[in-house]
Amino acid sequence: MSYTPIDPQSTRENQPPTDTERLDQAIREGLALKPSTDVRAIAWGQTEEWDSVAHMQLVAELEGVFGILIDTDDVIAMSDYAQIQRVVNQGDGSEIAT
Repeated sequence: MSYTPIDPQSTRENQPPTDTERLDQAIREGLALKPSTDVRAIAWGQTEEWDSVAHMQLVAELEGVFGILIDTDDVIAMSDYAQIQRVVNQGDGSEIAT
């Protein structure tokens, strides 16, 4: 009897994206980042693409993807990946893994 090991990558192909993948993609879309950008390393004032207009596009993208409304204090607080993750977790009641 022989068996073929399961490739973990092949099992993810047909699965819906995880919340972390959705968050990362929403950040890339909202800030118009290159696919190669490490979204966990982004920060307001340090990421070239992240200006005030892109910030509002990011807010709209996150609200649309996660079905949440982000209040003004949280919009202002979103200055890096960890803060964005906190705001999304707070807004939709789930926990997005780091």
